[in-house]
Amino acid sequence: MLAAACCSVTHLSIQLCLQSSCHLLRPPTVCLSLLMSSLLSLYLHSLSYCDLTSRCSSALSSALSAPHSRLTELNLSDNNMEDSGVNQLCEGLRSENCKLQKLNLSWCHLTSRCCSALSSALSAPHSRLTELNLRCNYNMVDSELDQLCEGLRNENCKLEKLNLRYCYLTSRCCSALSSALSAPHSRLTELNLSDNNMEDSGVDQLCEGLRSENCKLEKLNLSSCGLTSRCCSVLSSALSSPHSQLTELNLRGNNMEDSGVDQLCEGLRNENCKIEKLDLSECRLTSRCCSSLSSVLSSPHSQLTELKLSRNKLGDSGAHQLCEGLRTPNCKLKTLRLVDNEISESEEKNLRSLQEELNRTGRQVDIKI
Repeated sequence: MLAAACCSVTHLSIQLCLQSSCHLLRPPTVCLSLLMSSLLSLYLHSLSYCDLTSRCSSALSSALSAPHSRLTELNLSDNNMEDSGVNQLCEGLRSENCKLQKLNLSWCHLTSRCCSALSSALSAPHSRLTELNLRCNYNMVDSELDQLCEGLRNENCKLEKLNLRYCYLTSRCCSALSSALSAPHSRLTELNLSDNNMEDSGVDQLCEGLRSENCKLEKLNLSSCGLTSRCCSVLSSALSSPHSQLTELNLRGNNMEDSGVDQLCEGLRNENCKIEKLDLSECRLTSRCCSSLSSVLSSPHSQLTELKLSRNKLGDSGAHQLCEGLRTPNCKLKTLRLVDNEISESEEKNLRSLQEELNRTGRQVDIKI
């Protein structure tokens, strides 16, 4: 009955959400096979948190490779797909009929042993995948990630967004990732490495790729990666590289300290720097770094529109220095986050007054205290 109902759905803009009907999908190999034969014209297919296992992967794979398949998004997050399931799924991904562009495999109990199959899918001549989410698969191994990067370097690979958050990776995978970023055919524009133990040495290697003329990365998330101020010099050089395309950088939850931010600001002031959004929340900063940050805001080359500094110890002095940068005509900042920074009520009042003053002049600035 469920399959018959789905047969009548043909419009590409319809979003299918099966979470409420997941009990109908068990056992998966029988019901899902019937269901998938009727879903080939759907735009978005979400099977997140449906208690699926690898046993459904053969049916999914055949649906992806069906001659009339139009499926462009598939969300399998929070299921026990395991490596064997992904291996079967990749058979469908390699098909010339497959039109899938976005695949979410987060929280799927995967290990690095599935990386070879994923790599072959990414490098298939007919691959159309542009987004791959592998977040929170805890058993990835650095050495095996090299295989995934082989696919990323392939001329057939069209991947633009890759999420590797919380995959228990370390600095040992950064050389391979760097080579993927600098590959002649690289299309990666977004890379999420947050909550991995990258450390400063990993960032050093990553920045080699960021400086490459082939690198197209625009968004980089390195939050909670065990970084310190020692990586800031190399980050600064990457930001000021003539070929830099980075517009968003997230360093939240790292021990950057004032000295690190001072070095980072050298890159932010450079005419080649294109950073628009910067997150330095929870980075153990004090008022001592605010003079450098203020100079970035007032720099004629600064493109910064969003700055997050919450949960540091900037105090009234730091807030006051930031205000000086905000007032300058060169400042393009639209969003400033200063939550939980030991700022007094009187200084909070000054910040609100400044916001109102700037808004009256036509500059829309949102200061969150």
